[in-house]
Amino acid sequence: NNIYWSTGTAATFAARCTMQGVIFAGTAITYAAGCTHNGRAFALGTACTLSSTVIGPARGAPPPPPAAAFPNDSTATAMNAVDGKKLGKGMKSNDGEVKRSYTMATDPVLYVFNGLAVVYEGAMTNGKVTVKTNEILKKADDSRYTCVVYQAGMMAYYSNECEIMFEKKLNFPLSPILLPGHGRFVLTWGDQPKDLDIYLLAPHHDASEAACEVNWRQKKCNSGGVRLDRDDTQGHGPETVSLEKFNTGDYVVRIDEYKGNPSAPKWDKSIAQVTYYSPHLGAIHMEVGQQGYIAGRVWYVMMVDGASHAPLPCTPELCPERPAPRN
Repeated sequence: NNIYWSTGTAATFAARCTMQGVIFAGTAITYAAGCTHNGRAFALGTACTLSSTVIGPARGAPPPPPAAAFPNDSTATAMNAVDGKKLGKGMKSNDGEVKRSYTMATDPVLYVFNGLAVVYEGAMTNGKVTVKTNEILKKADDSRYTCVVYQAGMMAYYSNECEIMFEKKLNFPLSPILLPGHGRFVLTWGDQPKDLDIYLLAPHHDASEAACEVNWRQKKCNSGGVRLDRDDTQGHGPETVSLEKFNTGDYVVRIDEYKGNPSAPKWDKSIAQVTYYSPHLGAIHMEVGQQGYIAGRVWYVMMVDGASHAPLPCTPELCPERPAPRN
């Protein structure tokens, strides 16, 4: 559920393929005979073509019926993870790679799922949509829905623990499509705490040199190859770090509760999540309390191998505790 793929054109799978995750294609999706896909497939332009193909997890009991209406509407805004600006048709956007901006051709679309069933689909006109209380109902077990936001020219946003209808306002950050060999980390959170900060420990290209940690105080490392694109101090995020290249070694992501009390951190209220974007891996989504570990006011999220670009959730062994950031 926390791996997804996005392509602006068509996606074609060879015979007897095995696929994991959620895939979005700008036009068509075609499966040759004998494919097995554990996940979901969305062809936004034309159709999905199947030939002796199995899609979805093993069959089980249907999801429980909705229980009741939510007390408040929920307004969702699609934002560029690099500059924090709204994403809507005709709006200017920037990919963080070059100064020149480009114009978005379409509005984003919000999809909300209960298991494999679509319970809401709506265009985010001018980058925003308000979901009414009668459009999505509470689940009987009061659990969260899955949200996906797709827009041409951006990597799709995905969360299987979405706060839609539980929060009055939500920001959905979308990453511009990355160049090969690049990477991006995006932090978002809820109403509390007011300020979280992303820190990325990046190895130097010369192994004899000390690693450098990008953060709100030091916004660039390794001659600008690692940079903090956006720092948010008013809540929700996004806070974003981008990489133009990977050096050999381990990259460690940790999140600090700014001026938080180490004895009483607010992680249980934060709904904090970090998404790692990679051109050849897609997007990997990690949530506080689900992946990584907590040490006082610091959440150690993930370690990314500089050679393979593959992420692993932090453990004390993979990501040894470092001195708490200076506030």
